[in-house]
Amino acid sequence: AYLHHLVKAEEILGQVLLSWHNIAFYQALMAAMRAAIADGRFEAFRREFHLRLQSRE
Repeated sequence: AYLHHLVKAEEILGQVLLSWHNIAFYQALMAAMRAAIADGRFEAFRREFHLRLQSRE
Protein backbone atom coordinates (compact mmCIF):
# COMPACT_ATOMS: atom_id res chain seq x y z
CA ALA A 1 0.00 0.00 0.00
CA TYR A 2 2.84 2.37 0.82
CA LEU A 3 4.54 1.79 -2.51
CA HIS A 4 1.23 2.40 -4.28
CA HIS A 5 0.86 5.65 -2.35
CA LEU A 6 4.38 6.77 -3.30
CA VAL A 7 3.75 6.12 -6.98
CA LYS A 8 0.35 7.86 -6.95
CA ALA A 9 1.83 10.84 -5.09
CA GLU A 10 4.65 10.95 -7.67
CA GLU A 11 7.26 10.68 -4.94
CA ILE A 12 10.73 9.87 -6.28
CA LEU A 13 11.14 7.21 -3.56
CA GLY A 14 8.41 5.17 -5.26
CA GLN A 15 10.38 5.08 -8.50
CA VAL A 16 13.59 4.23 -6.65
CA LEU A 17 11.98 1.34 -4.78
CA LEU A 18 10.34 0.00 -7.94
CA SER A 19 13.70 0.14 -9.72
CA TRP A 20 15.42 -1.75 -6.89
CA HIS A 21 12.68 -4.37 -6.98
CA ASN A 22 13.00 -4.81 -10.74
CA ILE A 23 16.78 -5.08 -10.58
CA ALA A 24 16.57 -7.69 -7.79
CA PHE A 25 13.96 -9.66 -9.76
CA TYR A 26 16.08 -9.75 -12.91
CA GLN A 27 19.26 -10.60 -11.01
CA ALA A 28 17.51 -13.57 -9.39
CA LEU A 29 15.99 -14.60 -12.73
CA MET A 30 19.36 -14.50 -14.49
CA ALA A 31 21.02 -16.47 -11.68
CA ALA A 32 18.30 -19.13 -11.95
CA MET A 33 18.69 -19.21 -15.73
CA ARG A 34 22.47 -19.61 -15.46
CA ALA A 35 22.03 -22.47 -12.98
CA ALA A 36 19.48 -24.16 -15.25
CA ILE A 37 21.83 -23.85 -18.23
CA ALA A 38 24.74 -25.25 -16.21
CA ASP A 39 22.57 -28.19 -15.08
CA GLY A 40 21.32 -28.83 -18.62
CA ARG A 41 17.69 -28.16 -17.68
CA PHE A 42 17.05 -24.79 -19.28
CA GLU A 43 14.09 -25.95 -21.38
CA ALA A 44 12.30 -27.24 -18.28
CA PHE A 45 13.10 -23.98 -16.51
CA ARG A 46 11.67 -22.00 -19.42
CA ARG A 47 8.45 -24.01 -19.45
CA GLU A 48 7.99 -23.65 -15.68
CA PHE A 49 8.67 -19.93 -15.82
CA HIS A 50 6.11 -19.40 -18.59
CA LEU A 51 3.53 -21.44 -16.71
CA ARG A 52 4.03 -19.29 -13.61
CA LEU A 53 3.62 -16.13 -15.67
CA GLN A 54 0.44 -17.45 -17.29
CA SER A 55 -1.07 -18.38 -13.93
CA ARG A 56 -0.75 -14.73 -12.80
CA GLU A 57 -2.89 -13.45 -15.66
